[in-house]
Amino acid sequence: MQKAFQIINLVKKYPEFKLGPLNLDLEPGTVLGFIGPNGAGKTTTLHCLTGLVKPNSGEMNIFGKPNNPNKPEWKLDIGYVGDVHVFYENWSAQKNLDFLAQFYPEWSKEREKDLIQRFDIPVTKKAKELSSGNRVKLSLIGALAHNPRLLLLDEPTSGVDPISRREFWE
Repeated sequence: MQKAFQIINLVKKYPEFKLGPLNLDLEPGTVLGFIGPNGAGKTTTLHCLTGLVKPNSGEMNIFGKPNNPNKPEWKLDIGYVGDVHVFYENWSAQKNLDFLAQFYPEWSKEREKDLIQRFDIPVTKKAKELSSGNRVKLSLIGALAHNPRLLLLDEPTSGVDPISRREFWE
């Protein structure tokens, strides 16, 4: 069976920190949680896996495809929500989603619409006017509307009020 992801001898070095070597496989349909103290390398691992950070050594595969920055088709299988929600701040939430949709051939306008209704997000508001909870919801719509096979969540509700956090996890 093809792995959802495979990390082989991953090493990432910073002046004050070294991650790895790390080896990890994830079977499709599995839920995995990284648990550890701040600075343990959880976010660094996810950033290497998603291509946001270049590792010093090692290899990573997403559904059998190497996460090669020169061949980014492997990114189509990933939905990622981190603890920072980056948007074009002067664009509406909808315009941000429309822009993102251009990069995903499997983007589902129907799923996008369903998620917008389910999360009750004001898509006509500019991103900079959205509450923290609605920014999380907008990120989640962006991560789910293209029907990813692998969903990676890195403290997506950090800094979000308890009610919005509960809504997110529901």
